[in-house]
Amino acid sequence: MAKNLCVALFCSMFLLSACGGTLLPTATLTLTPTPIPPTKTPIPPTLTPTSTVTLTPTAVPSGPCDNPLTPLVQGNEWLYQSASANGVSRQKVTIGAVGEDRAEIVMVDPDTGQTVRDVIFCTQGNIENFPVIITSMLLADYVKGVLNTYHTTGVYAPSYPTLAQNGWKYAWETEYLSEEIIYVKVPGTSVLAYISPNAIFKYQWQVGDVHEAVTVPAGTYPQALNVNQTWSTPVTLMGLPGVQASGVAGALSMETSQWYEPYIGLLKAQVIAATVLAPNILEAPLTFDRVIELLSFTPGQ
Repeated sequence: MAKNLCVALFCSMFLLSACGGTLLPTATLTLTPTPIPPTKTPIPPTLTPTSTVTLTPTAVPSGPCDNPLTPLVQGNEWLYQSASANGVSRQKVTIGAVGEDRAEIVMVDPDTGQTVRDVIFCTQGNIENFPVIITSMLLADYVKGVLNTYHTTGVYAPSYPTLAQNGWKYAWETEYLSEEIIYVKVPGTSVLAYISPNAIFKYQWQVGDVHEAVTVPAGTYPQALNVNQTWSTPVTLMGLPGVQASGVAGALSMETSQWYEPYIGLLKAQVIAATVLAPNILEAPLTFDRVIELLSFTPGQ
């Protein structure tokens, strides 16, 4: 179990290898009593089997930390912008030393200089415990501070073989536990959604067969991979009129769309819907206009 510190971050170009035919140089010569020029009989080209689709313009990297959605290459650096009507923030993420089963990550707020370091664990190309940076950045208008969590089960990003063997249509789950008390403001009310330590953060991911052109400050990507992600956690709702001070059990859920370029990483993320719910008592939607975009990507070695 590895500790993930989430700060404000952190997501498909396709190259089709086609086959080509070759003409055999054989000719058939026809002789008659009256000499005539020889004629060539065309021979159909011999076709080789069609190559498999490769989603990268270069050879697929290999190693325990090589991953198409979250490439952990030493020196890789991403600069993200998170913007809404409430303001703009930035996050720079850099991958440090990469070992046999782990990679160092450094997350810096360029505007404040605040720096957080963590260790990511990986196995055969699966990223197990990447910090839940994107969730934290998208909740910036409702959560004071960051979401500190640690990984329990599942993978954050599946390996290239797993995705490729399933035709890049794949679903998976990941779970984390919160490390500390988190308060989420419910807009338009006096209610606070209280997330307790060790509350389960459940993530469900789905990569479909939808590939879209995405333009962000870092560039235009004609066939970005679209990933649907839902996140949910139990909460206690406090401050409800006429409800005891101890609060009422409920849940906070959020659905997002994320776009990734294989072996570059997250390009863009935004919220589709979010709700705070206490059955038969409260159902409050959270309105989001915050969008995360990649400002620049610098590949490592």
